[in-house]
Amino acid sequence: MLRNYLKIAYRNIVRNKVYSFINILGLTLGISCSMLLFVYIADELSFDQYHNQSKNIYRVTTHANIGNNPFHVASSPVPLARTLISKFPEVQSGTTLTKTKKAAISFNGMTSFEENLFLADEHLFEIFSFKLLEGDPKLCLKRPNQIVLSKQLAYKYFGDQDPLGNIITTGNGRELMVTGVMEDIPTNSHFIASAFISLATNTNNRYEEWTKNNAYTYILLNPSTSKEKFNANLQGVYKQYLAPFLEPHHSSASFQLQALTDIHLHSNLEGELSSNGSINYIYVFAAVAIFLLLVACINYMNLAIARSAKRAREVGIRKALGSWKGRIIGQFLTESVLLSLIAYFLSLIILDLGKPLFKEYLDNSFNYNYWENPLVLISFAFLIILVGLIGGSYPAFYLSRFEPAVVLKGKSFKTLGRVSLRKTLVIIQLSISLCLLICTLTVHQQLDYLRNRNLGFNKDQVLRIDLINEEVMANFQELKDKLIKQEEIKGIATANGAPGVFRKESSFKYETQKGFKEQINHYMKVDLDFLGTLGIPLIKGRNFSKYIPTDQEHAVIVNKALVEKLGWENPLGKKVFWENNEGKTEWAKVIGVTKDFHLGSAHQKVKPLILSYEKSNNHYMFIRINKENIPKTLKKIKLEWKSINGKQPFDYHFLSEDFEKIYKSDENKATLLGVFSGLILLVASLGLFGLSAFTSHQKSKELSVRKVYGASNWSIYLLVIREYVWLSAISIFISWPLAWGTIRLWLTNFNYHTKISLSIFMASSGFCLLLTLVTVSIHAYNAAHKSPVISLKEI
Repeated sequence: MLRNYLKIAYRNIVRNKVYSFINILGLTLGISCSMLLFVYIADELSFDQYHNQSKNIYRVTTHANIGNNPFHVASSPVPLARTLISKFPEVQSGTTLTKTKKAAISFNGMTSFEENLFLADEHLFEIFSFKLLEGDPKLCLKRPNQIVLSKQLAYKYFGDQDPLGNIITTGNGRELMVTGVMEDIPTNSHFIASAFISLATNTNNRYEEWTKNNAYTYILLNPSTSKEKFNANLQGVYKQYLAPFLEPHHSSASFQLQALTDIHLHSNLEGELSSNGSINYIYVFAAVAIFLLLVACINYMNLAIARSAKRAREVGIRKALGSWKGRIIGQFLTESVLLSLIAYFLSLIILDLGKPLFKEYLDNSFNYNYWENPLVLISFAFLIILVGLIGGSYPAFYLSRFEPAVVLKGKSFKTLGRVSLRKTLVIIQLSISLCLLICTLTVHQQLDYLRNRNLGFNKDQVLRIDLINEEVMANFQELKDKLIKQEEIKGIATANGAPGVFRKESSFKYETQKGFKEQINHYMKVDLDFLGTLGIPLIKGRNFSKYIPTDQEHAVIVNKALVEKLGWENPLGKKVFWENNEGKTEWAKVIGVTKDFHLGSAHQKVKPLILSYEKSNNHYMFIRINKENIPKTLKKIKLEWKSINGKQPFDYHFLSEDFEKIYKSDENKATLLGVFSGLILLVASLGLFGLSAFTSHQKSKELSVRKVYGASNWSIYLLVIREYVWLSAISIFISWPLAWGTIRLWLTNFNYHTKISLSIFMASSGFCLLLTLVTVSIHAYNAAHKSPVISLKEI
């Protein structure tokens, strides 16, 4: 029986090539795009799952209240890991990580900048399942000046040579012995390391104080220990080790466990090791994938119903020859499942071809190999069969109802179909399409708003150059003196932080009308030319001056946000206190107030900031250049750099590029959302095409009679398209409130956001209405110009 079903289904597909092509095209578009989205979702959900004990690994995060200012960070003090191991038997192991700044690494005459370098202790490989290709996992990070390289980094410096035992040199002259080589860390990790340096290499005693929140602590708990129970233990650790430092200053804190597998999608703390994903994007893309499948199913239903006119006599003959209803249902369901399976195999090809492009729009982190997971392919196949059954269910049961005596007399089309259901399906299609289109355009509008928002400084034509070691920093003044003479150079400055890249936080005490108030703020050390080079305006007071000796030790500049936070009416002259690296209290007076400027993304609100004067020892150099002939200017800067810094590599970035990277992930996802929204519109238009064909055929005799009695082609045309205009109007009425509510909820995630634009709603509705009219007009035009003789002969 199944063989007979398949044979007939194949013949019908081949015989009706146009109908089959449109159906397969609609299903293929819907299935391939939804499969891409589901694979992406699976990849996002797989982050950090590859570790053997991922379910029992936790990161310890810090949540503090400093002077009534909340402080939520992913980091924690260095001593925390070993304290937890020694105090609690339920902690099987723990490790400490700290991320270092970009550094130059040299070996055998080759020098290159490297990022993603971490300090780690000897317990690293007990926690994480990073595959060590060479070296002893218990010893390779135990002693000072040891380094474990990733496979990629090892090949870069050593090629096919065995790297173990070799000495590499960092930019500050430190020699490190290669004691291990590990497999490259999978891209579905919440942090990527190109090398691990032994934590014992850092001999700074201040580095390991409890008040320094400068590390990332990961612990492995016994499976029987609950997260909630251990959080109570962490509070005891805080009381014993950290509370004595905080509570005298009317501050408090707590340590909390965060599941390793929750970090990528559910964590947005200060100081994350990398830019995490968002569970909200998972919900959005899952909804889009489901909508694509739903619209594809609706599209199939409408096309099948539209073609029912040609299948009615077939059903009548089958019933007259004794075929029972179940077999007819089975025949039509077989056809729909067969079409779905054809679309499935075509979708696998498209999925493979489209994966590189899809990966590019997801920052190259997307690396889910579904071919190596047969279970995924089988699951997809079952899903597609389900789509075929759902899409073909209504047409199958609908066509199997036909009475043979009625359809063989040619009277079937007076009662065919439930008009209300077909129209409801079209309204659902149009409403989904319009809602997604409105949301997509608003997402792009919001991202444009953030990208073009005034950051409070001029980021254009500003180079950022990392001064990676003491030698380069010592040569800065000589380099500046040579460069500033060139007419293409408009300004040169240094700082220990850079907008869009790196910034520090620390605790300060401020003089207020109600005494001294303590809070944690961003701070940067800058030189005299920082404000001028970056175009940051002062709204009160003055800049630092080399002619006033006290500016270097006892002067600070604050931003407007800090003034408003502290309620200062007259900020100039107010005192600020902090603790230096030696534990001594230092003070300064406020000499100026800057306009607020963004250190990071405009997603976040501008935070209070302190700028202090540092003439040298800054790690970032900024050069503002003319916009004319930029390549020539860069060449001149590089030549001067080489003449002074010798073999030190010249590496630069534009500040504008740093900020583009911040928004790139959101923009790429918005582009994908736009593409998929457009495909939903395309698939929906195929459904409209089918329904309009069915309606035109169903009303052919009525339209012919109208023409015989003098109706014009134009009136016939309007009669056909009128009901689709009404369907579009109803879908607009439904989609506007849904889109408005969704957009309003989404925009609450941004501190700075655009207004909901009525023009987007109107333009999107107009486009959908136009697309509907164009799609329907094909059959409406044919119906209006068809000779009435042809239709009336069938009476």
